[in-house]
Amino acid sequence: MRLALAQINPTVGDVEGNARLVREAAERAAAAGADAVLCPEMVLLGYPPRDLLWRDGAVEACERAVRDLAAASIETAIIVGHPRRVSGARRDAANSASVLRGGRVVATYDKQMLPGYDVFDEDRYFEPGRTPRVVDIAGTRAGILICEDIWQARDVEGGQHLVPAALHDPVREAVEAGAQLLLILSASPFVAGKGKRHVSHLRNIARTFRVPIAMVNQVGANDDLIFDGRSIVVGADGEVQAAARAFESDFVVLEVGGGAGGRQPSAVSRQPSGGDARHETSGAGNPEPGTRNSHALHSSDPSSQSCHAARITQPPVFAPPISTEHELFAALVLGIRDYFRKTGATTALIGLSGGIDSALTAVLASAALGPGNVRGVMMPSRYSSPGSIEDSVDLAKRLRLGRLVEIPIESAHAALEVMLEGGEPSAVSRQRSGERIGHQASGTGTTEYVSPQSSVLAPRSLIPGIVGENIQARVRGVILMALSNAMPGVMVLATGNKSELATGYCTLYGDMCGALAVLGDVYKTQVWALSRWINANHAACGFDSPPIPQSSIDKPPSAELKPDQTDQDTLPPYPVLDEIIRRWVDHEEDEEAIIAATGFPPDLVRRWTGVIDRNEYKRRQAAIVLKVSPRTFGPGRPMPVAMRWRLPG
Repeated sequence: MRLALAQINPTVGDVEGNARLVREAAERAAAAGADAVLCPEMVLLGYPPRDLLWRDGAVEACERAVRDLAAASIETAIIVGHPRRVSGARRDAANSASVLRGGRVVATYDKQMLPGYDVFDEDRYFEPGRTPRVVDIAGTRAGILICEDIWQARDVEGGQHLVPAALHDPVREAVEAGAQLLLILSASPFVAGKGKRHVSHLRNIARTFRVPIAMVNQVGANDDLIFDGRSIVVGADGEVQAAARAFESDFVVLEVGGGAGGRQPSAVSRQPSGGDARHETSGAGNPEPGTRNSHALHSSDPSSQSCHAARITQPPVFAPPISTEHELFAALVLGIRDYFRKTGATTALIGLSGGIDSALTAVLASAALGPGNVRGVMMPSRYSSPGSIEDSVDLAKRLRLGRLVEIPIESAHAALEVMLEGGEPSAVSRQRSGERIGHQASGTGTTEYVSPQSSVLAPRSLIPGIVGENIQARVRGVILMALSNAMPGVMVLATGNKSELATGYCTLYGDMCGALAVLGDVYKTQVWALSRWINANHAACGFDSPPIPQSSIDKPPSAELKPDQTDQDTLPPYPVLDEIIRRWVDHEEDEEAIIAATGFPPDLVRRWTGVIDRNEYKRRQAAIVLKVSPRTFGPGRPMPVAMRWRLPG
């Protein structure tokens, strides 16, 4: 059996466009002599479709696309993921995979294990399947499975959260039904470090059941979720035989021998990706160990093939692994690029402060969209240092940004101070236009009004404090959103990091403004590490020289909203703070466990876990956060806002 792996980047809701990508993959597979082409989970509608599944006609459009693809199919089987209608069940749809060949739908399988953890809520939409599905393809008995059927939450920290409860094992059932090869359709989002756990898990399954596995994972980004691809083939001995590229579309063809009907071994190949290839990351998608290059040859003896389990017939070829920072860079670049491409936006607008967060955001946006499609706005205040302005200009020159403008905020800042401090005229007057507060003096026939300049809302003593700081941030937010409104296709990128978002060290309607929070799941310590890595590896990232001014990396972080301000006036040192947040949020450790593991003072830990919880109301109003960690602020961590829970004792 000659198998093609089509690592496709679908757009949610674009059934016609997604079907075209599947059709093109099938044509390439047929031209390569493949017996089957394996596509990702839910590829026709795009994953995750969320409540789009309830939109009239969405599922039916996918079912029509399946029929059209089936009608056009010839000898090369197409294994495609899609939703389908089911009747007489608690839910009226299933997460399905169909095998199309010879002008018809040969078989359909419904996903059995529906995840209900983190960003997944599949039980909300789908009815679980009940039975395995094994299909004969070119003499090989192939078991069809979908994503969680094989993971069963073993890659998820914090326990198993499956619907229904894991009372059966779809892998075992498929093998017991005669599967010689497991074909897995997947849409598993990227989380730093998860790819290695997945490979380990697949290798264990292959060794346990003595059956090879081919898994195709979706690539691309849809809203907050980034899919890294890394489709993989593992032999029955647990050895990785081939792997597709990370963070870009890919198309790999390889030979699988399976009993008397198996083909003779031949060369494996990687063909150019089609359709969405022009949108992929350049220079950032190196494959994981186990990737096959286009010149590797098969060398096994067909007479040694097992008559029970299929066998991958080429030797593995390993490539250097992606570093942690390279992986994060590629993921964020893909997240930005696809968010803009799939929403129709063309240009990113970023407020440049001279600090490291806005600098890194601009670098990532330039890598994703091209520097000509990134515009920077400097908005200095009375507290901005000359060095911050110089660093912003230096960054724009290094990146060759499409445009850099300077809009000082002093006049707006001062005007708001006057308005809120009272200013002129007198606070209360009679028979004068103003804001009615509502009482008529008994028996006098007169009505009192409060002037718009009255100081009843903001006493003068508050203006130099946190109120004055937030005013500056909000003036900047107004400027950015006004510019975005004035220019079609322009979206604002928020620049805040996860450390700030966790602690509320950010301003609603100010620096939190934007369509996408690029660094919202990246800790401040990671921001520094990634920035240093980009400068050290600038050529691999597509830059002629280090793009980030060294002074932006080295100087103490500061919001520059008051004289001589630094972040550590308010926050603990970032290595300490990030460790508390990581344990409290990402790993869901309780306070006592954090204290025991870190040795941090109990009062410090309890104070900042409380701060994290109290700032949920801000996070509910934040821009979409690109997910790169096990627990990301947003849909995957739906915490209550109005709560008083603290662990007893």
